[in-house]
Amino acid sequence: MELTDTKAIYIIEQFLYLMNNIGKICSEHQEAIKITELETLDLRHETELIDFNAADGFRHYKREQEVLRRRRNHKNQKELLEFVREYQRKNGASIDNLRSVIGKIGSKKQEQSQRKYKARVLGDLRCGAKEVR
Repeated sequence: MELTDTKAIYIIEQFLYLMNNIGKICSEHQEAIKITELETLDLRHETELIDFNAADGFRHYKREQEVLRRRRNHKNQKELLEFVREYQRKNGASIDNLRSVIGKIGSKKQEQSQRKYKARVLGDLRCGAKEVR
């Protein structure tokens, strides 16, 4: 991958976005966990208080299973994001340096796109004072 490729800058920007928003992202997952736990509690109370026939009981079970799987997904994501959060805590200065790197890359790409060449000896070249790409 070349740095002139916008993918490299995009990856760095996505990483910085994650570093800047890791607390918010973890909080969103924690909130989703709380909501799914409340949904599960509601479903368990319904199980306790209602006598279901077989078909309704199965639908109720599938609904609870879906809620529990969403909860597990949020817990798994939060667990993985804890590694990122720890990285952020230990490498705050390095992350700030990445912001500077992105700025420098952007400036240099702008400079490179406006680069011109003036022939020193061969005056008949067509590139005279045109942009070089």
